[in-house]
Amino acid sequence: MKLALGLILVILGILLVTGNLTMDSFHNVMFNLSDFWPMILIFVGLGILSSVKGFHWVKYVNNILIALFVLFLFFWPSGIIGEGEFQTSELLLENPENVKVEAVEIYLKSDVLTLTINNLSGVVQEDKIGDVWYSVSSGTVFDIQKKLKGDRFIITLNVQKKDFLSFIDKSKVVLNLNPAYKYIIYTKSGVFKTDLDLSGLTIKELNIESGILEFSLNLSQSIYTSVTLKGGVIKGEVNVPEGVKLTLNAGTSMKKIRSLGVQEHRFDSNYIFGSMESPIESTLKIDAGILDLEVSR
Repeated sequence: MKLALGLILVILGILLVTGNLTMDSFHNVMFNLSDFWPMILIFVGLGILSSVKGFHWVKYVNNILIALFVLFLFFWPSGIIGEGEFQTSELLLENPENVKVEAVEIYLKSDVLTLTINNLSGVVQEDKIGDVWYSVSSGTVFDIQKKLKGDRFIITLNVQKKDFLSFIDKSKVVLNLNPAYKYIIYTKSGVFKTDLDLSGLTIKELNIESGILEFSLNLSQSIYTSVTLKGGVIKGEVNVPEGVKLTLNAGTSMKKIRSLGVQEHRFDSNYIFGSMESPIESTLKIDAGILDLEVSR
């Protein structure tokens, strides 16, 4: 096992030096691992065989195979869910004439998740919160639950495994939301990639928890938004529109924060981007082990 670990560290070091280790690499690993995870059982079996008298040589073969498998996970083209495979479901209020909704809470959970949020276009009926387009990996099912709790309409979107062979679930989700409502959004995943344009929506809170997170975020120019990100490795871009002040609190072990075309003021672990007199203020709180962030206008 020490030999395998040493080979893996050498491989990762070479990938880092050559610039081939990116956030997309980690996405590729998770997708491939979800398809080829039974190989781990083979390695465990070979490890057991290597302890049998006369089969000690198997240990060295097993270590080399483990290192090759790690390379395979990084470089084999993963079966990422493609466009055109979406299923669609409407998110509707029941008995809207008897209901006053103050805010819509959306909870979304998946092991490997790609998320896009858009404005719902066209003429929108009053009882329609929006549409959800989704595509999930085989062996899983997309579960949608809706309930009214006081003045809040709660929508829970979960990817559930149908059988034990579904080691990691993968999903691509597009939320087309009615701009007439206020939203509070929570997501939880192992690997998360998202492109969010909040400029046309009233999203009061956005909470994302993920082991590996890559994001692009365009803040609203008209309302206050609170964004909280928690993860092991986070890489992202934030666009701060004219007239908006962003307060950033970054609690991280290692961080690289850059500002392009926007004023920056620093107070210990807090950063303020934009003019101090800007009428709209949004907040971004990040808790991460490693952070690479670019703030621009």
